Amino acid sequence: MDKKTIIHDFDRIATIAGQYGSGSDRYDKFLCSLVPSEAVSIADIGCGLGRLSIKLAAGNCQVRGIDISPEMITRAKKNASDERNISFVCGDFLTDERLDGKFDCVVTAATLHHVDLETGVLRLMDLVDEGGRLIIHDLRDNTTTFEEVKSLFTLAQTGLIRFVRTGNPFLPHSLSRAWDEHGDKEKY
Repeated sequence: MDKKTIIHDFDRIATIAGQYGSGSDRYDKFLCSLVPSEAVSIADIGCGLGRLSIKLAAGNCQVRGIDISPEMITRAKKNASDERNISFVCGDFLTDERLDGKFDCVVTAATLHHVDLETGVLRLMDLVDEGGRLIIHDLRDNTTTFEEVKSLFTLAQTGLIRFVRTGNPFLPHSLSRAWDEHGDKEKY
């Protein structure tokens, strides 16, 4: 998928999602648990609405979030307006010079599948300081029946959590449609 399409899709998703809040992701707690306690500087690559960045900044560390979607960054800044130790950058993590330097920890969730794998991983590795940690969480296709069944259980769990939080197990139709249309163009 080309960069223009990705920006368009995520600007649209950010606009729609902004009406409902950034929500929660079932992996946030797990990803945060992987960050070394001694990490002072963290990069959140593909930060979206800033939800994970805010959670990562709970300690005394400095978090820099980057996303290619201007609308995502605008809303991330608004969502984190009370946070002093977070900064957000609108740009392409592969080329943006504002990410020059090294981080104690680099986290990326559901971003790597949008770029060439080798180029993306090499760039992420370049952002990690010596002795630091790189945390990659991304999407993939299910390849076995067990994985398909596991995905269905996860979907049911997500719906239950959303129902408890919002009273509705489903995403709003417009947001669900935007995600589906984006996903139809992706390859994992």
